[in-house]
Amino acid sequence: MEMPTTLDEFKEMLIAFRDEDPNGNGQKDEIPLSWQGALMSTFGGWDFGLNWLADSFQCPSPDSLMNVKDGKVYFVGETEEYRNFVKWLHELYSEGLMDETGFSQTGDQYKAKLSADPPVVGVASVWEVSDDFATNDAMANHEYLDPLTGLDGLEPTPYCSPYDAGCGMWAITKDCQYPEVAVRVADYFYEDPKRNLEFLEGRFGETQSEEEQIRQVPCTVCNNGEAYMVGDPPEGVNTQVFRNKCCPAGGFPFYVPTEIYETYQHLHYTDAKAEKIRNMKANENTDMEVLPTLTYTQEESDLINQVQSDIVTNANRYAAEWVANGKIDEQWDEYMNTLNGIGLQDMINAMQSAYDRFLEAK
Repeated sequence: MEMPTTLDEFKEMLIAFRDEDPNGNGQKDEIPLSWQGALMSTFGGWDFGLNWLADSFQCPSPDSLMNVKDGKVYFVGETEEYRNFVKWLHELYSEGLMDETGFSQTGDQYKAKLSADPPVVGVASVWEVSDDFATNDAMANHEYLDPLTGLDGLEPTPYCSPYDAGCGMWAITKDCQYPEVAVRVADYFYEDPKRNLEFLEGRFGETQSEEEQIRQVPCTVCNNGEAYMVGDPPEGVNTQVFRNKCCPAGGFPFYVPTEIYETYQHLHYTDAKAEKIRNMKANENTDMEVLPTLTYTQEESDLINQVQSDIVTNANRYAAEWVANGKIDEQWDEYMNTLNGIGLQDMINAMQSAYDRFLEAK
């Protein structure tokens, strides 16, 4: 089959995965569409939901379900576009085109499906093909989907967020006896982007070594004496597990501009993905007005910390139920009353105030 370009073609492809035994083992064991975690990915987690399909409903969203449009902060989970997206997913689910365990399976269970031999998953939500499929031929057997044109020719609105810096991961309290030392430690993370690459991707060296935490080795494709590439992981281990054994891989302050990655780390197996991302960013329909990391007052921070997790958890719970039972219209008022009862509007107002300050400071 040709790669789909529309949601209608995408559904036809899922039906073919379901009915035509593409892995050729004579068994009806294919899972047309699989993912792991909440609908828009788990808030603050490291899993991959179906956000990318929401783009086709002009419903761009991060895992927080918070976004901004024309300067106004809004909750994605209360929009008409979100409702239309969930209704369409129920259609897929009711026809056996979605993984019944997508919302509940663990990361290990998901990776086991992705690495099955023969393959059983047709379409998967992943960070990167070679990171999540622990098979040597993963890149040869999988392609990246472009944003899909929506129903009735609706142009997709891909969500695209910057990933240059890790913020909100370092705090110095009034009780710190040596704040100047604490600042110097923080500077250590930010002052050298190349050093940050080692924290994010593993140490530089001549030969990859799990024992020495060396994962980045001289690039044999460019061979320019400056660029490195990710070395092959041990047999049977995907690159993401190898990465986590070699470095923190996140959860700390960092600043790595895109040009640093492009200069010092050449992941040539992701060249096709990088080209798609560049083209996506250049598309006028791409959602580049995304909600940035904001700085809150103490009052705003206390309010958001108190309600945000419960709001997103409840929204994700309803979404999972609606995909399965199709009762989104019948339960919509109940859903909105639940979220507003927790403090949805207060949270939006607090984020709007912080976003207004952010715009004024630009």
